[in-house]
Amino acid sequence: MAFSHTLEVVNSPPQFYNHPLLKENLIEWREYQVTIAEIASKQNTLVVLPTALGKTIIALFTIAHILQRAPDSKIFILAPTRPLVMQHFQSFQSFLVPQIKCCLFSSNLSPIKRAYVLNDHQIFFSTPQILQNDLKSELYSLDGVSQIIFDETHKAQKRYAYTFVARTYLEQCAHPIILGLTASPGKDLFKINQLCETLQIERIIFRDSDSADVQEYTHGINSIIHKIELPDEITKAKLILDTAIRKIRDFLVEREVLPPRRYTSKFQFIQLIQDLKKLEILLDPHYIPHESVESSHTSTGEEELNYPHLLELFQQEGTSEIVMKQTSTIFSKAINGIYLEHLKEILTTQDVRLFRTYLQKLRNRAQTGNYRIKQLLNSKYIKGVIQILQPIQISPKIKELQQIIYQEYSTDTKAKIIIFTQYREMGQYLVENLSRNITVDSSNIISIKAQRFVGQASRENDKGLSQKDQNALIKDFSLGKFNILVATSVAEEGLDIPNVNAVIFYDAVPSEIRLIQRRGRTGRHQIGRCYFLVTSNTLDEIYHHVSHRREMKMSELLKSPEAINTVKSLHRSKSLPSHKIQPLEMIQNRYKQLKDSKQQKTKEKIEELIKQNESNHLNQRANSGFEYVSSFSQLITEKKEKEISRNKITQKQFQVKWIFDWIINTMETLGTQVGNRLYCSLDDLHQAAIEENFSILKMDKEIEFGMKMKHFSSKNSMIIYKFL
Repeated sequence: MAFSHTLEVVNSPPQFYNHPLLKENLIEWREYQVTIAEIASKQNTLVVLPTALGKTIIALFTIAHILQRAPDSKIFILAPTRPLVMQHFQSFQSFLVPQIKCCLFSSNLSPIKRAYVLNDHQIFFSTPQILQNDLKSELYSLDGVSQIIFDETHKAQKRYAYTFVARTYLEQCAHPIILGLTASPGKDLFKINQLCETLQIERIIFRDSDSADVQEYTHGINSIIHKIELPDEITKAKLILDTAIRKIRDFLVEREVLPPRRYTSKFQFIQLIQDLKKLEILLDPHYIPHESVESSHTSTGEEELNYPHLLELFQQEGTSEIVMKQTSTIFSKAINGIYLEHLKEILTTQDVRLFRTYLQKLRNRAQTGNYRIKQLLNSKYIKGVIQILQPIQISPKIKELQQIIYQEYSTDTKAKIIIFTQYREMGQYLVENLSRNITVDSSNIISIKAQRFVGQASRENDKGLSQKDQNALIKDFSLGKFNILVATSVAEEGLDIPNVNAVIFYDAVPSEIRLIQRRGRTGRHQIGRCYFLVTSNTLDEIYHHVSHRREMKMSELLKSPEAINTVKSLHRSKSLPSHKIQPLEMIQNRYKQLKDSKQQKTKEKIEELIKQNESNHLNQRANSGFEYVSSFSQLITEKKEKEISRNKITQKQFQVKWIFDWIINTMETLGTQVGNRLYCSLDDLHQAAIEENFSILKMDKEIEFGMKMKHFSSKNSMIIYKFL
């Protein structure tokens, strides 16, 4: 496909940016967008722009430039969520000429079809997970891809799929062009350097609201902080919870499990729990370090710990009985620390009703036999807190929020407001408290209608919003069918939510990225207002300070980027990428070969695993920190069960029967049965879930439940199910 090289700029007001591959007179000419796109179409570029300054338009311009130079190449546009991918798909199609064919990669499109449509489409929209799975299956190559655009590129870290896709692209394509788009690349120099290394960034382009060439397109945002004092009852309850948390911290510090610090956080306890689970594997004397998929070196496991000293600490403890007792006690303390920190957080930064709701959830779990929770609820600390809080029915934040909303609608009766909150339940409380009629100017009655906006995942007694429901809700908000959107973090990133008069932070966030994204929902077409509700002497104050400090530090780094380690010059081939046509029959044969090869490798891996564990059985661990549970020598001698009656499965074996049945059926199809055990790679299960549009989250939760009930186990990335 050949394209003309004519570039026309229509000078009649208003000015438009026109290009042979773009529909005529649709896009306003903005000099900074044109300049950035010229640079980003020739080298790996990280573009850092505030929300609403047109990062998507810059991406569109680079695509037009690159497809004009390499008409037989392909371009991928990646985004972290399906709604955002769909939004990009629809947006780009509205600007591109019909000759440019766009394709949406989704789980509804089989891997074979995804490989085949590469032949006759130019631009592909996908989540990184789908592309990663296709690349791992080696179904097609990225050698004919002239550009990959990573939206919300700050996510390209650790094991997120962006990192694998970027590495594979740079390995396979001789002339790669990467464009990263974000409002914040990271909180510090280390994070930004990591991102630049992952994407091999050659140039960073940064603009903020003070940049000369964007000032005429920004309107400013007034930030207003509302400091809120806690009532005496909540302050006293906080002190009691602090005392209980400090006792746990002191216990762990005395035993050198945690380093001595002036404060403890919920995250610190969560990291400790993660380490204890990893130690169960690392302290197995038969543990064999594996080649890390994400790196080229052999992992010992120690570097994966949040507190690496724990491995040596437990290895020195001696007999398995002592270590098991120590570990169990530490685990219980850390779990209680998480519960107490969470109770303190929601009591002081959310609402007393959310605190009571969470306590009731803990009571329900205690009734199912959880002795640890029962012991915590019967402690003098929790009983004391409950007693003190009896007079409190609502927290002061709610009253302050109502006052702000009254002021906003007194100024503009048609105002639109977004309220951000961390917790779904809190969002529901806010909707119930705010939806009412208010009177302004002594006579004008305004109907306040609030709706909650949450993610797609469903929870107990709390159904999520499907993508269709989310789009309908955003449309109704745009049309003014309701005037307050109460949103969780799902509304922070990327979604096409209309400009609003004001944004309200019901609670503070520690992330500069989330701060920028939340605040950027206002001030797009007029001066916006951003309210911060900050409760004194709580996490609100800490998080508010941390996020603003990180934002300031990030801006300073990007304005003077000399310290950032960008790639000086990436070697590229002189020949531009060109996709090689693959006939459908070739793709089908290739897919079958890959599937057969994968099954054979899985079978060999299982056989090796069985041999290894049979050998381990002859050398039962002597000084290990954990008991050796499974006897694989017995596994080989057990008679193979050919028919399994699902009706004999007891209710305790699964949470949701149809999810459990899907997992077992898929494991039987993709895996191998030896004796009364069924082996299957977790990667294969995830791939099958994606291909069948099955919820990976639900599948993982069901497997996790099965592991607690000892029906499922895992070993070296294999999921093992033991038939009854």
